Amino acid sequence: MQLEALAQEDESDHEAYPLNFTESVDSDLLLLEPRPLWEKPLADLAASTPLQVMAERFHRGLAQAIVQMVLRLSRPEGTLPLTDTIIFSGGLFQNTLLLDQM
Repeated sequence: MQLEALAQEDESDHEAYPLNFTESVDSDLLLLEPRPLWEKPLADLAASTPLQVMAERFHRGLAQAIVQMVLRLSRPEGTLPLTDTIIFSGGLFQNTLLLDQM
């Protein structure tokens, strides 16, 4: 909630912190790989990027990752959509900033 409150939307900044997918070794699960997420924010900290901008970039990156995950899971490559209804639950989806970007 603090990160959401800190985020400040900047119309001129469209950057998002990256979150990549990886497939689980033990199963068919798709996982979000957080390692790339750390490189850019650390560089932004070193460059004295305002925390409000960094919070917005984090939310934008997470929203983009969630959308890509939903698309990949609901429409496997080369197939028709498996579903046209997605339900989000949990505290994360009470974050209006995140929901507005999805």
